[in-house]
Amino acid sequence: YDRLVAVTVDARGLAVEIAIEPAALRRYRADQLSTLLTTLIAEADTALRIRSADILSGAPDLPIDYADARLDSVVADGER
Repeated sequence: YDRLVAVTVDARGLAVEIAIEPAALRRYRADQLSTLLTTLIAEADTALRIRSADILSGAPDLPIDYADARLDSVVADGER
């Protein structure tokens, strides 16, 4: 790619920033620019998913203990 168009996605893979250089508007027709944006967003999302999987696969297998999540009593709204 020529770096005239760039996208940034968030942790959910949604586009949060799209940068289009003025030269891109001269180089690409509207349909080409649309296709390029769609492709870049998909590639960014794929890269994010791969990176997330790599990070999570490196985490040790920790035993899950739900003891801290147990409630000894339930407090109704307004009661303390």
